[in-house]
Amino acid sequence: MSTKALAWTLAGGLLLAASAKAEPLDDLRTRLSALRSDQPIRLLVDVKLERRGSAPLHLRKTRLKGEATVVYGPDGVKSLEQKWLSSKTELSLWTSGKGNSSEPHLLDMEEAETLANPVETLDVILDGATLLQDRPVDWNGRPARLLVIRPALFARPGAGPDDDAGPLSGEVSIWLDDSGDPLALERATEIGIPGLRFTQHQLFTFRQDDGRLLVAEAEERTQSRTLGVHRGQETRSMLVSVDHR
Repeated sequence: MSTKALAWTLAGGLLLAASAKAEPLDDLRTRLSALRSDQPIRLLVDVKLERRGSAPLHLRKTRLKGEATVVYGPDGVKSLEQKWLSSKTELSLWTSGKGNSSEPHLLDMEEAETLANPVETLDVILDGATLLQDRPVDWNGRPARLLVIRPALFARPGAGPDDDAGPLSGEVSIWLDDSGDPLALERATEIGIPGLRFTQHQLFTFRQDDGRLLVAEAEERTQSRTLGVHRGQETRSMLVSVDHR
């Protein structure tokens, strides 16, 4: 084989390999388009939140429970009502015991949008993403397919799949059923800069309602460390149901 013919053969092989690697993500985008809906829907969300902060001679631990109502329509989230139902705070001897002066929101508008329209979130994650793994697995005792990707947000320009992404890094795992529909999504994010280290782990479980993809459950764990002294941890879980009234 001539050098020129060999070069064309190698180039063709590289193009085929790149096409095969991108195909699972293209197939997922196509499947997601069938699971999209902007019809009005009303979601009820039960939220549990636990916060823990520590520093030398200091400890604060807060547990809260609340509920939110999300009304979603063609133009996005129309309304978001939320309230805390109960709270408990444990304080160290080195802090004032005057209670919670600034309770956090259960969820913000962007998070409410994800619960009602996860297809949009998946589209953003898949846009420009790099496929790292594609393999058969078990998911809760049933056959599934696992795609592990690196979103474009976490990739440095010109970096390869195995390169260190720098201060901001992360991966996303997506489990699919035998029809190619998303079963769950796991996202791991880490920020490491001088004086600050932040990690976040999120797990979303999906369900379908009249052919529409929704989030059924969500879990989130966030950890931070500032200057190696102050440490914070937040764990939040959400259970989502559809109000058909």
